[in-house]
Amino acid sequence: MRNISVILIFFLAFIASCIDPLDVNIDREVNILVVEGAITTQPGPHYIRLTISAKYGSIFDGFVRPIQKAKVIIRDSDGDNFKLIEVEGGSGVYATASDFLPVVGKSYTLLITTASGLEYTSLPEKINKAAEISELNAEFSKIPLVNGTFQTGLDVYASFQDDPEDKDFYMWKSNGTYQTITFPENYLARDPNGGPAVIPAPKDCCKDCWVTELGDRSIRLLKDDNVNGNVISDLAAYVEDDGIRFADKYLIRIEQHSLTREAFQFFSLLRDQISINGDIFDPPPATLRGNMINLTNPDENVIGYFRASDVSIDSLFLTKEMLLEPKPLEQIDDDCRTYNGGTSLKPDYW
Repeated sequence: MRNISVILIFFLAFIASCIDPLDVNIDREVNILVVEGAITTQPGPHYIRLTISAKYGSIFDGFVRPIQKAKVIIRDSDGDNFKLIEVEGGSGVYATASDFLPVVGKSYTLLITTASGLEYTSLPEKINKAAEISELNAEFSKIPLVNGTFQTGLDVYASFQDDPEDKDFYMWKSNGTYQTITFPENYLARDPNGGPAVIPAPKDCCKDCWVTELGDRSIRLLKDDNVNGNVISDLAAYVEDDGIRFADKYLIRIEQHSLTREAFQFFSLLRDQISINGDIFDPPPATLRGNMINLTNPDENVIGYFRASDVSIDSLFLTKEMLLEPKPLEQIDDDCRTYNGGTSLKPDYW
């Protein structure tokens, strides 16, 4: 969920530039609802984030305001309702119960009633079966950059047997864990007397930490139109060698999410809009409308998509030996816990 959340918010102003292009009345404020989140067949809780962003004509004001005190319900195709509880902190995030477990084959609808009485519903989203990942493989990647240098890392491919009976659509998400090795004994502090110099101030802890991060934020999609029923191997993730991640090994965790055709079309459009580089010859971005509807004003534009997916998960240890041209390791002279939220608690699987 977090990967999608970041992408939607980051490109909100860009996407909105094409909505109502002839509206030049910059004095009239229009509030745009943004719905972010998904439910999956993995154990909960699952999260939905509701925010409002105001625009004047075609210009967003740049502020994202959480929607608080809303009534949020997920209804399944059997008619059962599951109430979401607002998470403390006023962030506009609503959570399902931890024992809420969506089921393959059922359809789910998101229902929202704001504190002011506005009612929204999603179109029903059916959970299709996700094929089991049979194997993960990694290949060295070397990408030329405009400054003449190269970005290197590892491409991770997921393989699976596609179901010949259905038209299938997939999205991949990933996260990873790696070990950082730092040198806190070399830490330098500023002169306590306010001078420009730095002085040795070695720290007792800590040298070895583990960092868990979200995977690359590319939207990775697949439809089986040309490979239906075959064994499929496709790019599921990319891990950049930044001179820190491969001090030891790197655990990549791949999630293979099933999509409906409608969800695939939405995220394909989102990916296309993100890829537009702003060249004058690029096509204008399309209006990005998801599957949310205002029950009293169906013409209202609501940004975002409520998704329901089955998930297949697999993991693979990536080693620095897989890097054909490894970058020199960056030396960090500090407590490893200060770097990217690292923890000195070693994972059980390490």
